[in-house]
Amino acid sequence: MTSTNGKTLAGVLDLDQITELLAKGRTRGLYEAKLGEFVESDEPAINVAETWPIELGKKPATTLYQGFNNLLNKNDLKETIEVKQADGNVYLLHKDRVKLLREKIAAAAK
Repeated sequence: MTSTNGKTLAGVLDLDQITELLAKGRTRGLYEAKLGEFVESDEPAINVAETWPIELGKKPATTLYQGFNNLLNKNDLKETIEVKQADGNVYLLHKDRVKLLREKIAAAAK
């Protein structure tokens, strides 16, 4: 791999190696930052690993579920955000946005 200044170094990690390394480690405040990104977005629901593949894509679903669930409990966000684990994936759902989406779908079906 070539750096921006044109010099190459031995032992450079590729994207898969970086992702694997990040999955094994801990980054203080990572879940808070990612939850903040989700809350500030307009999305009703996301797949955590697909949304943040480099930082969270290789972490076990149970770890992701527990991390986000603990954060929601700590910050009294259970009324607004829901964490779901299904089929080896973890999802964040914004309850108000999901409700609005359901209402739009129901109104369109009439």
